[in-house]
Amino acid sequence: MSKRHTETSGKIDSAPGEGDSISLLADLEALEEHRQLERRALRNLLDKKASHIIGHNSMMGTSRSFVTSVTLSWAAENIRFASELPIFNEFKDKKTGMVIADKKTQHLIQQRNPDWRRQLPMTLYLAVRSNHKFPAMLVVVTQSWVDDNAPDYWDAQGRAQRDSLSYDPLDSSGRLAHLLLDDSTAYAIDGQHRLMAIRGLKELIDKGRLAAKRKIGTEISGRAATIDDLVRESGGRLGRGHLHALLDERIGIEIVPAVMRGETRREALRRLRSIFVHVNRTAKRLSKGELALLDEDDGFAVVARMTMVSHPLLVGRVEIPQGQLGETSSDLTTLETLTMISKEYLLARYKHWEASPLTGMTMRPEEDELDVGQSELKAFFDDLETVPSFHAVRQGASSAEYRALTSRDGQAHLLFRPMAQMALAGAISDLVDNGSMPRAECWEKVRTADREGRFTIDDVTLPWYGVVLEPGSMKMRRQKSAQLLARRLLVHLIGMGTPNKEAREDLREKFARSRQTSVELDLATDLRGEVVPLDQVDLPKPW
Repeated sequence: MSKRHTETSGKIDSAPGEGDSISLLADLEALEEHRQLERRALRNLLDKKASHIIGHNSMMGTSRSFVTSVTLSWAAENIRFASELPIFNEFKDKKTGMVIADKKTQHLIQQRNPDWRRQLPMTLYLAVRSNHKFPAMLVVVTQSWVDDNAPDYWDAQGRAQRDSLSYDPLDSSGRLAHLLLDDSTAYAIDGQHRLMAIRGLKELIDKGRLAAKRKIGTEISGRAATIDDLVRESGGRLGRGHLHALLDERIGIEIVPAVMRGETRREALRRLRSIFVHVNRTAKRLSKGELALLDEDDGFAVVARMTMVSHPLLVGRVEIPQGQLGETSSDLTTLETLTMISKEYLLARYKHWEASPLTGMTMRPEEDELDVGQSELKAFFDDLETVPSFHAVRQGASSAEYRALTSRDGQAHLLFRPMAQMALAGAISDLVDNGSMPRAECWEKVRTADREGRFTIDDVTLPWYGVVLEPGSMKMRRQKSAQLLARRLLVHLIGMGTPNKEAREDLREKFARSRQTSVELDLATDLRGEVVPLDQVDLPKPW
């Protein structure tokens, strides 16, 4: 047997033994202890800097910024509106303090004045909603020397010799920095209305009330929210301590220097304008359908979503982003419509689900109540599915064919239009909730009318012509007034007429005017298809 040995030592090698394992374990323990010491040292350092603003350096293209967070109290006290930038002093209206948008200012990023009408509802959102959240604000920081031509800060070519944001790097690469803002002024170039809401929150807490304002910021007499109002309306869920604690919450901010070293004033302004334009260009406003998809506080929206994903008539047949259906769409309805159907059908029994008159916001109902509301809305679609045309769609028929006008080989079916679906939900609710007719009897009349073709909207002898369809252009009327008139007509037709004489005459007059052919001569098309004076147009007979 040969022995292995090293040339350098001449000693015989041996397999790793117990001593080697112990040594390796000791090394690992020492390494872990060293890492813990480093973490403790880092925590101690950050604890000492806790009262400071620490930013993370971000560099994209030629734009440097620092991402950090500040308390709402700090933001309210230290961040100003973009329109307050000194560069705009010469362009402001002396009475209102608002920047005048003209040829000189229209290309500058700071020209947008905040709309003070939004302050109260946004402030109340922060105060009332426990799951409130504002996106980060984009803030530009400047210093007094930026508006001076002092040679200490600008060279002979007019280029800045330093950034307008002072900071001390905390690591060798400068990725973390202590931001020195005591000698600086910050302006929100994106997030002015968020800043307005935060300032409103501080005013509400400091003064006990916040007044509603007009667009330019003047107070509206007699319209204000007080802390006492909020506490009372919350039913004890909110207290003064809760509201005061809100100012210690933190909001993200991204800080951009107004001027970077080596820039001229013109180049700095061009860079900031470019940032502002791109931030606003890439921001996408959510549609009502998308908002309904995300809303966790509006009980009607929550119930609508629950039904959308569970009812066999709706699954796969609901358009989410858009509020209307295209003529060739295979969908049955939209999420925006479904949310309104939920509200029209359930409102009489769940009025407390509506937005508060004081705050303009909704509070999420209890889960048990949502389950009951969802079962009621499910019952509505269970009944709708028994209507022959909808049953056919459930079996594979085309929604688009039912929706298309007869001139395009369709059925021109009223109830395949979102506006009419809301009207039907409201009409059924009106009849059932006021005791006029049992639900089963209402739906039996709807089924009979469907079988007999009474829902065709482009037939001049049927009541929907003019009410929901403009006779001349043959386009759908989508105004709220048209939906309300369709609802009243459905109540009249399903509910065996309109007993009240005044209400019946009012309905008849609105019905006649919807079919008007000549404003000058007060002529309209009656249900025989004849042009007659307005006062000779009769209401359709109940079903």
